[in-house]
Amino acid sequence: PTPKSNASSSSTKSSAVSNQEAMSNIELQDSNAYKKALDLVIKRKYDVALKALQQYLSNFPNGEYKDKAHFWSGEIYFLMKNFKLAQNEFNLVITDSPKSPRVPDAKLKIALIHLQQGQQSLARTELSSIKKLYPNSTAAQLAIIQLKQLAL
Repeated sequence: PTPKSNASSSSTKSSAVSNQEAMSNIELQDSNAYKKALDLVIKRKYDVALKALQQYLSNFPNGEYKDKAHFWSGEIYFLMKNFKLAQNEFNLVITDSPKSPRVPDAKLKIALIHLQQGQQSLARTELSSIKKLYPNSTAAQLAIIQLKQLAL
């Protein structure tokens, strides 16, 4: 091998290492941004948390915590009684991250939105679906309770 090819090989290895470091840095930024937003949710600083979650989603549209960011945005909108925006966020959890462990909870929240809006039939359908599709989930247990209350 000529010195030139050694330099090229060394350059390739160096490039691979720097790519790994860049990915690790992006993953760290992703994680830190989400954790900061979640901390604001936990502290019940909802307006600021919502902005931080939306900023996270803007900066990391395919981030590791995308499903959680949409879920918590939906939760905040739900607490603010902005059911349309809450439902949009919960639907994004379901459609964009169908394998997310947050899906049953997002479906439950949509059912609760239907109840808030006086749409018992839609709520009942959603609750029954949760019970059937996710029988061992906490969301299913809560759905069963809601269905019993609707039957009263």
